[in-house]
Amino acid sequence: MILSIMSICCFGLIYQSRYILPIVVIIIVLIIVIDCMRGFLFISKLGGVWHSRIPAWIAAWSMFTDSPLIGHGPRSFGELYAEYQLKLSLPEWLVVDRRIMPWAHNLYLETLAEQGIIGLTIFMLMIKHILSSIFVLLKSSSEYINLLGKSVFSSLIIILVGNMFELSFIRHWFVIFFFVIISFIVTLSNFTDTEERI
Repeated sequence: MILSIMSICCFGLIYQSRYILPIVVIIIVLIIVIDCMRGFLFISKLGGVWHSRIPAWIAAWSMFTDSPLIGHGPRSFGELYAEYQLKLSLPEWLVVDRRIMPWAHNLYLETLAEQGIIGLTIFMLMIKHILSSIFVLLKSSSEYINLLGKSVFSSLIIILVGNMFELSFIRHWFVIFFFVIISFIVTLSNFTDTEERI
């Protein structure tokens, strides 16, 4: 699913053609047909995700309200999750996952819970800087750099959306992937700046 969304974003940015809408519709229909053939496993999983994610998000928000400025410290969500779940009175329709939950399945809420407003502000300033660097790439006169800019922009969109539902810096592969993408963007934008000055 994520690969499909990334492909759509990349295709739309690169070609900017009238064919993007039909291609999006075709991909969505294909996903639904394949899921139908598999007994709607993907769609049923999506339904279950909301019930199990929401209690974690509420717990993260509760942690944030208890320590809004600096949070509870890095990696503290997993340590405090069970304690906060016991304090919350949640509706019966929510499925509370009683297993150990090391991350909040929402990087923004997790950052608020663990590092407070200060941590989230720093993270968002970094994202703003990355987006500014990407716009430098998208305005580049070099077709090659422009194309690379569109590709990394598609990757960043997926990361920012994925942060709302799953991703966390507690997962080592994500840390590596995230900072490789960032370093690639910043290096390319610096290269573009140098080229323009020459």
